[in-house]
Amino acid sequence: MTATFASYASSAIQNARLYASAQEQAWVSTVLLQVAEACQALNTVDDLLQTMTRLTPLLVGIKNCAIFLFDTSRQAFVLKSSYGIENLVKDDLVFYPSEAPGFQQLSLTQAPVFVQDARSELLLPEATLPGDNSTLVLVPLVTRQEIIGGMLVGHQNDNTPGFRQFFDQQTLAIIQGIAHQTAVAVENIQLLEVRQEEAYVTAVLLQVAQAVVSQNNLNDILDTIGRLMPILVGIDACIIYLWDRDHNKHEPAQAFTGQRIQEQQVMDTVFDVGEFPLLDQVISSDAPTSCRLPDPDLPPQEWHTLPCQEAGEMPTPAQSANGAWVLGFPLSVKGEVYGVMLTKETHITPSFHEKRLEIISGVAQQVSLAI
Repeated sequence: MTATFASYASSAIQNARLYASAQEQAWVSTVLLQVAEACQALNTVDDLLQTMTRLTPLLVGIKNCAIFLFDTSRQAFVLKSSYGIENLVKDDLVFYPSEAPGFQQLSLTQAPVFVQDARSELLLPEATLPGDNSTLVLVPLVTRQEIIGGMLVGHQNDNTPGFRQFFDQQTLAIIQGIAHQTAVAVENIQLLEVRQEEAYVTAVLLQVAQAVVSQNNLNDILDTIGRLMPILVGIDACIIYLWDRDHNKHEPAQAFTGQRIQEQQVMDTVFDVGEFPLLDQVISSDAPTSCRLPDPDLPPQEWHTLPCQEAGEMPTPAQSANGAWVLGFPLSVKGEVYGVMLTKETHITPSFHEKRLEIISGVAQQVSLAI
């Protein structure tokens, strides 16, 4: 009888464990399914990350969550969204791996990093959790064996209703699954944005080409392009100078600044060689060149006083985002330079920086062919 009872008890215990395990597996599947559905329903990276930082604590039972994306131009992690971290007043904080050991380890290992001291390891003291029964882990966002960011999650065992009481391997596995789905969704949205940008570049250059072939007079062509550029590319000003090789002069052919008086003053001023360094450098090097504007409101009549970057050196995405620049593009065909197209831009979104340069270069090439 004792043996029979023991056998029944053993079976009951095994069944209870199997039932609990089945419940856990069903819960895991439900969580990942809800995350997948959320990822598919969102169309922008910002919306995706904001949703994930709010959804993860609700589904997994953790206390807070933050997501960082890796900015390749700055070689740094940028805080894009956070939830539940007290006293963190803004996103877009920048963390360089060379300064924050936790991010450096994440980059090197592409594996979860358990953080002991948020202040020294992440330079993010706001993420510190009180008490001894807390866990802070930085989970990588990886696609195609390349790290694109990290997800920071904090768990605290304080018997708060709605929170998991223990941070175990299963909890970590679920968070890794969420991080993986988030990374894949970010990559898919970014690929879609790239395709949309490529389509926009093509559309802009097609419109410029149509404007060129529909005009027979060079002045009309330059006037049309000068007024199309701010609309299609979002620049603040567009000025075209033609190079008078016989007299070594830069003659204004078209000016659009949005202010009639400024435009007339530009059109009335001819520069000799040596009077406008930016124009001289573009003509001599047949390469794009840039000048930083110390004052975004500096009028075009004063641009000739600006020092230039090296020939071919253009502002980085970060520099474009944080200042105002005058860019000079050569109007040339097969090494023969006909003039220079100047554009002014202020605080350009880094994500669109390269495409803007591609568009402006394409427009300059079409102007060159028209000349």
